[in-house]
Amino acid sequence: MRLQLTLASLACALTLGAARADEIIDSSYTTHDYEKCREGKPADNVRKFRCEGHVGTLVNVSVAEDSTTLDFGFQGDKDDAWPFASAHVFASGTIEWRGRVRTGKMTPYAAIVRYEIRPAISEPSRPALYVYHIKGLQGSCIVGSIDATHADANQRARRLADEVSAGFHCGTDKPRPME
Repeated sequence: MRLQLTLASLACALTLGAARADEIIDSSYTTHDYEKCREGKPADNVRKFRCEGHVGTLVNVSVAEDSTTLDFGFQGDKDDAWPFASAHVFASGTIEWRGRVRTGKMTPYAAIVRYEIRPAISEPSRPALYVYHIKGLQGSCIVGSIDATHADANQRARRLADEVSAGFHCGTDKPRPME
């Protein structure tokens, strides 16, 4: 039994990347009512809000007539890679932050956001989990997405965050297609 646990622990550590023995990978959650956050200057009929996320990471909210999207950090998403530009998308108010815990403090390298996506406002929505790479306090970009109708969608999103986002290079690496 002890050998099985040791092998399972070793396999888990190898799967999660080069985590040191003194750190663990964990989640933290923040919940936001975006329209109660600090409002910025609107642009092109889009209202802009800034909320404080995990340990000071800015959550940038863009609210248009038919959509609400997020990005993170002082510079936001400079890649302009939102894959549903012609769809109606709505971000949920809860963000899951993934990161390494060192000396009791979690530093996020990824954020997971649930969106409801509608091809047309009159059509039913489809849930999706978007995984963002967090570039410290500076910015973010989309790593990929998970079809949230899968029973194991949350686990898939965490795996994408842990295995891909931590080493993702915004502007160089291409976002993965929806799984």
